[in-house]
Amino acid sequence: MTRGSREKLISLLDYVEQVVRLDERVAFRLSDFRLPDGTGFAVSEEDTRNLPGIHHDMRDDEGPVWLEVARLARKEPPSPAPEIGEWVLLSGDPSRPPQARAERIVTVSAHERDQSIAKGEVRTDDILVAPKRKSDPLDAPEQYDLTLRLDDRPAIAAAIETWIAGVWTPWAAEELPRRRTIALYQLLYKIYQLMEVGGSDRTIELIWGVGRVNWEKDGRSIDRPLIERRVEVELDDALGGLIRIRPTSAEAMFDLKPYEEMGCAGLPNLSDLIRREIRLAAETDGVSPFARESFDPILSAAAARLDPDGRYTPDVSPVNERRRQGASPSLTVSDEWVLFARPRSQHVVLQDIERLRNVAQDEHRPIGGLAERLVTDPSRTPGGGTWEPMGSGNPGSTDGPSTPGSDTAPFDVYFPKPFNDDQIEIVHRLRRNPKTFESVGTAHRLQNSRVAPKSWSACFWDSP
Repeated sequence: MTRGSREKLISLLDYVEQVVRLDERVAFRLSDFRLPDGTGFAVSEEDTRNLPGIHHDMRDDEGPVWLEVARLARKEPPSPAPEIGEWVLLSGDPSRPPQARAERIVTVSAHERDQSIAKGEVRTDDILVAPKRKSDPLDAPEQYDLTLRLDDRPAIAAAIETWIAGVWTPWAAEELPRRRTIALYQLLYKIYQLMEVGGSDRTIELIWGVGRVNWEKDGRSIDRPLIERRVEVELDDALGGLIRIRPTSAEAMFDLKPYEEMGCAGLPNLSDLIRREIRLAAETDGVSPFARESFDPILSAAAARLDPDGRYTPDVSPVNERRRQGASPSLTVSDEWVLFARPRSQHVVLQDIERLRNVAQDEHRPIGGLAERLVTDPSRTPGGGTWEPMGSGNPGSTDGPSTPGSDTAPFDVYFPKPFNDDQIEIVHRLRRNPKTFESVGTAHRLQNSRVAPKSWSACFWDSP
């Protein structure tokens, strides 16, 4: 392929990419991405840090593993001692401390009432006659409701405080991060089902983003990563349902459409720079959130070129603190990574276009076949043979004898509407001339299609 044809092919791919992007809705924030059930999924770096059963940046026989989450079982809270059990309101949530009941009501007989009064366990004004139930017999003895108050039982109150501090609090400190791991596992398992098992007509993709952008300009705010890389979810039943997140073989991606909408200048040059850095990173394991050298040049350059006041702020402040600060009037790019899911749209097509562009830009790689024919001017030399209209009859018939495998061997062509011999001859000539048409695939016949005779279309494949 000549240099001019190669440049023409690259321009054609650029045009196709822009056409594909016309139908894409611009997402400025991660919250704009919704799963089929209307919920969102975004897990930040802070959400996985220092949690039990979670490991980062590993490698096995299959390649790098960026996130590994074990399937943990929740532990129930410890039971209080019998003497304080009736006075404690206990929850299974480690984030909700037990509550001591200020009072409780017990129903007792007259004898038990008298004993409680004698021991000083109940105040006389806290004694009421219990209402009779419909199921009680008419001669049933009266019963009494006693209101027992914790203020009258300092020993029990002290025992409750001792139990909470010495037994429940250590359990909660250990269980709370465990529950966070369990919650993350459940979310990832939901994503796994949507991606691998199905359950929805809309497919989704899982993306690992690097370099979260925080910027507010002209009433619009951006909160999404600058670099994206598709990842896949694995469920290892042999290890108790262990979930692994590993990158796919596809190269990293980026989307400058939000910045184009916000009027940023110099985007073509920045796009070329990012592509170049992505190709350099692809020589090893590609862009990785755990290899700073793979994304640092991209993020620092983007911060400087997207906004004159832009800053690249790696390791400046914790993630939660940056979130509390809200949108920034000047562009800020952190080194934070985020794992999120979104509906799969044209991103796979865009990746294919990007791969084709990379091949076309490599002058050491020959380009032939259909790609070359797309950008090569048609031959001006007449082909062999003369125009000889075919006889009437079966569309697959010829006037003369034919042998299997020859150019004149019968094959099926289906026109659902009236046709003429010239149209059949056109199909034969396309089939005989590989520079005009390339026959690919296996046997397939068009049936029940609708094609107008004057704007005809015929599809055929060599029979096996």
